[in-house]
Amino acid sequence: MTYIPSADDLEVITREVWTSFLDGDPAGLVAGGDPPTGEQITGCVHLSGAYTGSIMLQCSPPAARDAAAALFSIAPGDVTQVEVVDAIGEIANMVGGNVKSMLPGPSLLSLPMVVQGVLSVPGAQVVRTVQLIWRAEPLTVSLWQQAS
Repeated sequence: MTYIPSADDLEVITREVWTSFLDGDPAGLVAGGDPPTGEQITGCVHLSGAYTGSIMLQCSPPAARDAAAALFSIAPGDVTQVEVVDAIGEIANMVGGNVKSMLPGPSLLSLPMVVQGVLSVPGAQVVRTVQLIWRAEPLTVSLWQQAS
């Protein structure tokens, strides 16, 4: 049987990445809340090899803007759409790389993809999800697995 990281693992990984690269406050990212509704930004990396699936990070545009501002040390009002895409892609990549290290190998990690909206992976299903709140905005991190 293949080990699949738990929702707690996803939360710990996301918290470590978020704290290290964005706000330095471990209490700033809170467990719980509801999935983002309305407009969303989704960052995704795909895994291929011994484990085939995806890691997705979904958040609201205000959370994505604030994440970009924190990552690039600029004022939220000065963040461009390019910086939002770069930040969400980089965060998805860092979370994905950490999750990949917990999965059976060898596996490869794709370059990150970022879309405005919700993304789904044909033939894959969500196996783990964690709901978080950052600065009163919802954040979802999910691990998908391709059907065998």
